[in-house]
Amino acid sequence: MSRFPFRLPGKVSLEGLQSELSNLVERWWHCGVNTGPLDGQDWAPPVELTEDADCFRLSVELPGVPRSAIDVTAVGTTLQIVGDKLSAGAPDSTPAAKVIHNERRYGGFKRLVNLPGPVRINDITAVLTDGVLTVTLPKATGTGPQDVRIPVRTPDEAPPTT
Repeated sequence: MSRFPFRLPGKVSLEGLQSELSNLVERWWHCGVNTGPLDGQDWAPPVELTEDADCFRLSVELPGVPRSAIDVTAVGTTLQIVGDKLSAGAPDSTPAAKVIHNERRYGGFKRLVNLPGPVRINDITAVLTDGVLTVTLPKATGTGPQDVRIPVRTPDEAPPTT
């Protein structure tokens, strides 16, 4: 029975270990530039959510994603952004091109963003400019969701009267 729970292909060398460590640090370092896959997705674009006095604003970095490949849906205080970034047919590449080094990510993505308050769903706008999708979500007037304290009682107690 082997002492190691997994086997490494070939011989283990200091150079190989250094290369693996370098790759790990490189992936960690770039996670803020382009986030890795979330929940089995091909990739996940980075998002930024800000709040103004009258609206929330969500910015999503989507370079190379055409407007026709983006779907934005709002349900209550959750915003869903679904899209697809295809590598084939890009204007700056040819089908016969051999990729030598690639740090770009392609494929489908889905981001769910929980908003910190209620919004006027019918007044939401989404604009794609220079590879950045900006979704403006006007805040709903009124109190919105409220905290309600639920009294705990025993089965034989009568419910409180209002």
